[in-house]
Amino acid sequence: MRAETPIMPADRRSPPARPQPSFLNQAGRDTSQGLTGPIGTIGRQARPGYDAPLWGKEAARDHRIDVHQAFRCAVIGRYLFGGLLALLSSLMLGFAAGAVWMLATLFAQHLLPWLALPVGWVLGLTVRRWVWPGGIVAAVIAAGITVLAGIYVAILLAALQIAGGLGLGLIEALQTAGLGMLLSIVRLALTVRPLAWLLAGAAVAAWIAHRRPRRTPPPTAPAS
Repeated sequence: MRAETPIMPADRRSPPARPQPSFLNQAGRDTSQGLTGPIGTIGRQARPGYDAPLWGKEAARDHRIDVHQAFRCAVIGRYLFGGLLALLSSLMLGFAAGAVWMLATLFAQHLLPWLALPVGWVLGLTVRRWVWPGGIVAAVIAAGITVLAGIYVAILLAALQIAGGLGLGLIEALQTAGLGMLLSIVRLALTVRPLAWLLAGAAVAAWIAHRRPRRTPPPTAPAS
């Protein structure tokens, strides 16, 4: 009698062999560029305990992670650069406002502490329109540079007093006295009235910068 060949169950049959590209040898190695990694891990480091090819969903997930990280770095860099530029612009605005305030004081030949209100209004409007959008950050910036403008005016006035008493020029008086001595003179000459006007000007600047401009609705076409 002829011996019957046992039929292997369907669940134990080996899958059909997949055709290999021409640049792979019989062992499944890449011989085109001298790489010896298994199929699916060519050009990437194989992870221990995971021999499946990095295709399909795995590769797509890694790609999404890389793109997300690059996007986050770009956004953080953009915000840092914008913040630094806003800080430099605010300092320049504060010193410019202080210089204009100083010129008005010299022209009037007496202190003008009430000018803190219009200076704060102008600085708040300028910050909201060209430095930072309206909000809490814009309010803090506007109030800070208004106080900076007031301190700058007080320092220049103290330097003028030293220059007039010693017969020196303004630049020479600033270099001779130094920042510490000028701040001490400002602190000794500070009274309640100029301080109140300065704080009021800072409050006005913060209020103007915090307000968001109203958006007018676009005009609608007349119905025919």
